[in-house]
Amino acid sequence: MTLARRNVATIPEMRTQGKTPLIVGRSTTLRSVLDKLPRAQQAGDFSPKAEGFWVGAFGSDNARALVVAGDDDAGVLYGLGFLLRQLSLGPERVGLFAERAEIFERSAPRWPVRGVTFSYGELSNTYGTWTRAQFKRQLEELAWFGLNHVQIAASSKPSSSNPEDFERVIAQLAEEAQRLGMKVTMFAPMPDADYSKPEGTAVITARWDRLMSAASRVDGMLVPGGDPGHTPAQWIIPAVSTQARLLAKRHPGAEIWITFQGFSRQECERELERIRTEQPAWLTGVAMAPWTDMTVQELREKLPARYAVRSYIDLTHVLHSEHPVEGLDQAAAILHGREPICPRPGGIAEIVRRDAPSTIGGVLYSEGVHDDINKVLWTQLLWDPEKQPE
Repeated sequence: MTLARRNVATIPEMRTQGKTPLIVGRSTTLRSVLDKLPRAQQAGDFSPKAEGFWVGAFGSDNARALVVAGDDDAGVLYGLGFLLRQLSLGPERVGLFAERAEIFERSAPRWPVRGVTFSYGELSNTYGTWTRAQFKRQLEELAWFGLNHVQIAASSKPSSSNPEDFERVIAQLAEEAQRLGMKVTMFAPMPDADYSKPEGTAVITARWDRLMSAASRVDGMLVPGGDPGHTPAQWIIPAVSTQARLLAKRHPGAEIWITFQGFSRQECERELERIRTEQPAWLTGVAMAPWTDMTVQELREKLPARYAVRSYIDLTHVLHSEHPVEGLDQAAAILHGREPICPRPGGIAEIVRRDAPSTIGGVLYSEGVHDDINKVLWTQLLWDPEKQPE
């Protein structure tokens, strides 16, 4: 049972802490309460929305109550997260800011995939040293902002600062994410092998078997065309197709995504033509990744409509990257390198508003806590691209 579902099942409908009762639950069971919200009546549409929520206050000054009603279990969690962000903290008091006293919010996400990649290994500046408790806290805090997808990129080589093997790390991270109702995708780079021979198939089968066994439930696999890996572009789809049936058997419903990372323009066009011709039933879609030699708008236009497009975006690096920071001071760049603390509200808003309409959302790549603010910006702007990020 996910954390959100446990909240719905175990939180009493009304908790009184001090003067203001808080009513929490599913909107279908709290309709009579929602009817008491004047602005809910003005909104008019009570139809459930995936991951949506209502937050509002009702009653007189002497007998006020707050309600958080989710259209589903995830909506309850995200509604509580919204309410927490409206609160002010004081000595022995938690309350709404004065300008939010008449709070009312009806919200649902614009795009269904809002994710982060956790890179566990030597390249990570943070995660390679983390314990399960630290991963748990990071996931819970990001969940309040609407995160619903985790992608795990774990090196098969243990971090020198944390010798835990990667299967244990994947299992723990996946369990914590799924406890929060999040989907979990495995990052599955192609081993360098000759896929024209049976030995090559045996190599990828061994890699996928390890990844598929690392978590009790796998919701998807992302296969990058490169970075890492040097498999020729024409062998990505044939090699992955040999694993699709095994994945479907062990994790029914799991998705398979590929990227054209590192492909030339000609190779991108050739693989798109292969997809149009062969129409592989096992393929979920193509993720727009760094070093893809076409725009996401072109990818969406050329990919058959039955296949989805999502982002696999690098916002963790500010130099020599997919989205470098323009005008970065040279001295600062030399001092801090590619991974400084660098909040980018305007830049991320521009990227989301330009590119996300061609996708179903996306998963941000991260190598540490230096980009935590950008994780929140990414998640919140995929929820509502019209938010003012500043």
